Amino acid sequence: MAAPLRSEIDNEFKWAVNDIYSSDNAWEEDYQKLIKQAGEPCEYQFVLTESADNLYNVLKELNDTDYLVERLYVYAFMRYYEDTANSVYQDMSGRAQTAAAKCAEKYAFVEPAILSMDENVLYEYLKDDRLKLYKHMIDDMLSQKEHSLSEKEEVLLIDEKCVNQTIPIILCAEEDVVGNHGATIGKPDEELLFYLESRGIPAQECYNMLAAAKLLAVCGKIPDDGIRNEIHDYIKEVY
Repeated sequence: MAAPLRSEIDNEFKWAVNDIYSSDNAWEEDYQKLIKQAGEPCEYQFVLTESADNLYNVLKELNDTDYLVERLYVYAFMRYYEDTANSVYQDMSGRAQTAAAKCAEKYAFVEPAILSMDENVLYEYLKDDRLKLYKHMIDDMLSQKEHSLSEKEEVLLIDEKCVNQTIPIILCAEEDVVGNHGATIGKPDEELLFYLESRGIPAQECYNMLAAAKLLAVCGKIPDDGIRNEIHDYIKEVY
């Protein structure tokens, strides 16, 4: 017996995507807003550690941005998985990935800046009632402080067959060398994978999305428009 068409299924058994956005136009308005924000530098980037006010403001801004990214991302991909052949939602889901990567890049300074703070000063800041909401987040950051590096290269290993060659590397015969770069290598975030899969996205698609987001973030740094667009199109074709 053939599976029923989606149009033949009662709405009560379908994703309530219209609870997120009432229309594609409403999604587009928030998308344009997010892309504009992602292209603007964060005013607290170099002063985050100077006061509790600055710390609160940047964490609130980050939280609000994450909320908007999540709404855009979930709506676009739920629409896409209603009909994966629909070119409109193929494009929207790709743009949602790009927006998420741009926002991650914009706020990449937050964790290293917090980890660089004197903990006594940081915990003094956390006495501010407004920051209590973010204490668990900051505690999680601090728990990994021993493993943090001044600069990071993240390599996404999708399965056990992946081979990584980390760049940059140091080849040096000198005895007194201080290296201020490093690499963090690990598996995709399990909580993020669970979240995506709980929204009906197949596991392999989740891996593809995460890998594409990493590659698109790097692609966005290429200054030559022609090369950047060619690589961008290739990434979208592969993933």
